[in-house]
Amino acid sequence: MIGWTKKVNYILINLKHHWRFKFAHKPLCNHYKSGVFSFKNIHICKSCSLAYIAIFLSLFFPMIDNLQFLILTFVVFIFSLPKIYENFPRHLKNVLRFLSGLVLGLSFKYLIMGNVLGLIGFSLAVLYRVLSAKSRSTKKQKICHNCDERNLGICSGFQLQAQAFRNFEEEYYQKFLVHEGVKKC
Repeated sequence: MIGWTKKVNYILINLKHHWRFKFAHKPLCNHYKSGVFSFKNIHICKSCSLAYIAIFLSLFFPMIDNLQFLILTFVVFIFSLPKIYENFPRHLKNVLRFLSGLVLGLSFKYLIMGNVLGLIGFSLAVLYRVLSAKSRSTKKQKICHNCDERNLGICSGFQLQAQAFRNFEEEYYQKFLVHEGVKKC
């Protein structure tokens, strides 16, 4: 079998088993459930969903005054800083993520128009990502490290993912590896 065909099949089989929670970006346990939209068996990150919806809506949003854009951009940036953001209740975090998507969408429109405000908006978005990445990782490690389920093997937040991964491995092995003489571990 050609290498790229095997890679494409790997991706497709992976998506088949993981699509329901691929975009949750967090464990599906009680501690994190407020940050995830769940529709039956489909789980999607609230923050990302709201940001993407706002980016899309910003395409139809009228341009705002330069000063209003700067104020909105800096307010969103300041309140998104990890030490401030982590203290907000979930509904305010949702509003903030929506506003960040709006700022990103408007930044793109400003950039296309050749306005330097677009560059400012994108620069602050990149700076936010850099500043928040380490903080989010540390926070998740601390929460999971202190969790009551830590020593149970697989916590309830990852049981669905673990089963999907086992199903994926089994299907991929049966379809591709067994024919090549690869033995199961």
